[in-house]
Amino acid sequence: MPLEGLSDLPKLVDVKDASRPWQIAGGALLQIGLPRFSIPMLERAIQHDPDNNVLHVALGEALALSDGGLISDRAKAEFEFALRNDPNDLIARFYMGLWLLQNGKAKPALVKWVGLMRTVGSDQMWNDRLWMVMPAAAQEVGINELTLQALCTAAM
Repeated sequence: MPLEGLSDLPKLVDVKDASRPWQIAGGALLQIGLPRFSIPMLERAIQHDPDNNVLHVALGEALALSDGGLISDRAKAEFEFALRNDPNDLIARFYMGLWLLQNGKAKPALVKWVGLMRTVGSDQMWNDRLWMVMPAAAQEVGINELTLQALCTAAM
């Protein structure tokens, strides 16, 4: 069922096999910055496709973004599900680092993020995202920014 815009979203309720439309609508709402509205749609998509890692990561991210960046137990469970199936999932790895930082584990968070930085290489979006969170973890463990930069570029 093609959707012309947000006003067409209620039409999804009437679709019998709603997996794909719910995935699309939930993902689109998350991408345009409406994570709270994407949550029920992503949950519905997961009901139809419970083993889909991308959906679990998207739901975890939507939950975290809806809660101001706080990684709740529910969001953490979504990321853990994804990492059990794909230990290299970049988004899940990022948010699990954030969970570590939020739970007083700055050093493991920093280790996770430095590893992620080495994985993403010169991808500017990921570099920007990681540099928004890494300095706080580095400061907590007593690492200055110059040392952090050296850690991130070593062995790249």
